[in-house]
Amino acid sequence: MDRRLLPILIIVLASFAVYFNALFNDFVYDDKEQVVENRWIRDTKYIPDILSQSVWGFATEVEDQGTANYYRPFMHLVYMASYFLFGLKPWGFHLVNVIFHAGSSVMVFLVLWRLMEGAKGGMEALSPPLMAAVLFAVHPIHTEAVTWVASLPEVAFTFFFLLSFYSYICYRETQDAAGKAHSGAVRLYILSLASFSISVFFKEPALTLPLILIIYDITFYNSPQPPLNLRGGSGRARRGLYVPYFIIAGIYMMLRLYALKSMMPTETQQGMSVRQSVINVFPLFMEYLKDLVFPFDLSFWHTFRPFESFLDSQVLLSLLVTVVFISALIVSWKRNKPVFFGLLFIVIPLLPAFYIKGIGSKPYAERYLYLPSAGFITVLAFLLRDLRRKTNRSGLAVSMVLLLLAGAYSVQTIIRNPEWRDKFSFYENALKKSPDAVPLRIAYGTVLSDEDRLDEAIAQYQAALQHGPNYWQAHENLGIVYGKKGSPDKAIEHIELALKLNPGSAVTRSNLGNAYARKGMPDKAIEILQAALRINPGFFPAHFNLAAAYEQIGLNDKAIEEYVEALRLRPDSEEARYLLGRAYANSGRLEDAIGQFRTLVEQKPGIASYHNTLGALYAQMGLLEQAVGEFDTAISLDPGKPSYRENRDRAARQREGSGK
Repeated sequence: MDRRLLPILIIVLASFAVYFNALFNDFVYDDKEQVVENRWIRDTKYIPDILSQSVWGFATEVEDQGTANYYRPFMHLVYMASYFLFGLKPWGFHLVNVIFHAGSSVMVFLVLWRLMEGAKGGMEALSPPLMAAVLFAVHPIHTEAVTWVASLPEVAFTFFFLLSFYSYICYRETQDAAGKAHSGAVRLYILSLASFSISVFFKEPALTLPLILIIYDITFYNSPQPPLNLRGGSGRARRGLYVPYFIIAGIYMMLRLYALKSMMPTETQQGMSVRQSVINVFPLFMEYLKDLVFPFDLSFWHTFRPFESFLDSQVLLSLLVTVVFISALIVSWKRNKPVFFGLLFIVIPLLPAFYIKGIGSKPYAERYLYLPSAGFITVLAFLLRDLRRKTNRSGLAVSMVLLLLAGAYSVQTIIRNPEWRDKFSFYENALKKSPDAVPLRIAYGTVLSDEDRLDEAIAQYQAALQHGPNYWQAHENLGIVYGKKGSPDKAIEHIELALKLNPGSAVTRSNLGNAYARKGMPDKAIEILQAALRINPGFFPAHFNLAAAYEQIGLNDKAIEEYVEALRLRPDSEEARYLLGRAYANSGRLEDAIGQFRTLVEQKPGIASYHNTLGALYAQMGLLEQAVGEFDTAISLDPGKPSYRENRDRAARQREGSGK
């Protein structure tokens, strides 16, 4: 084996070794909406929608504009490719994340190799680039980004970000003193631009790359000891290199503006003043640094409690940490430029995460450290190199410490991966560490409700309301569960509370209308559901519930209109298609009913009841041969159902002319 490939093989093996047990994990949390229920990833016809709408555009029920105001089309395209390769098998989607992580780890190695040794070496065992890249591969702070399927944008944008940066470094190293490059080098520059273009369409922090390139040039090209073959060229030529990156960023922002009708995410941290937003940047920064350096007390959810004053002890401590960090930047600029670059590489990709008002109820997330950790790794790598240059003994000692640290990191990562094993272990682990995480409790209550564990769901919603009494989602979901339990009055009480807290919601109105329908008040339900559709005419559940309410009062034609519209919005809705077929049958439109049930048996050929209903419709139409065939299929699928056999025998007798 070529010795130059050995370090890459080691890094890939380390990446897969620590995340192998993550391949056995299921879909959890946002994975259900983003993957399992995402119609966009199941058909290439949705590619225009993917490219022209927000990241949550596929889900008309989403009303959290702070979440919807993100434009990440390549996330859906990779999910689509994964779906066509693996179906909805979770291990396939986890494998894609691990592959991107292994690729990012290799790119960290290649970048450091170029910055330190270039073509002269750096491929030997225990070299600083190799040791640093292994630390990146096994670092526990990456667990959320790699193990959680919904974090695909994090690992994907980072891979292409680093590939773009590496290609730029290689291109710059080939320039002559006049700033010119041969044709092979130009291809590297084009690769850098292409990789940057891909990166920004995965996640917005990729837009910080041009700033990283500028700082790289300032740091290394003006350094007294630049890397191999670095020559600066004229200032004008150097500045010209950045222009295409800014053009790409501008194109992205225009497409984003077209898709979202907004440049920045909607402010979701309501009630925070500008002063509070500034104050709370410093505690967040301190927490990021702590978890980066000491990643042994990690949690999926970090509850955000905004500080009110600069005089708060935590804020003062975080200000001190920030001053120390800035001092380290100043000292390293004078004494160790590569360390200066690594420190800035920590901060710059984090800058978007400090826009607290646009992030939502979870301003701190460990996955935001995925790319910035490459800066931390860069600092460690250059410090190790400098120690080795001074004395072999101290360099060897530090190498041993880093090896032990890599071992500890690996164990921590392997132990933590099963926290995403399934939806129940995910919520139980997260809530054990963060019991006051209201959005998590609401989400867990929904999971329990979907599993018909209604009393447990109620307990979660009630606990959520104890910690956050003004969370309308908790009231609304609690009302839905009470409706399932047959308590319509309690259901209406809580959903009306939710509507008072969130009066512009089509979702809440739709659920309230459904609650009134369950109580036997269809006229009131229709009034509320029509109001929901005035707010959001494309809201599938409102059309669906309105159709059911019309059926309650015998307005079948209006019910059919609403079911048709619901199916137009969501063609894969099995329940809407079934109820539309039934409504057609009740209205005497047997051919239309047969059309709907034929579609159902094509989509779900293994459901006996659909074949039985289709057989009954054929029999009513006098198509007895087809009826017998459908009844035979129903019997083969569910031989223990006596009504299917009775229907089949009746149709067979009619066919043979021996009975009515």
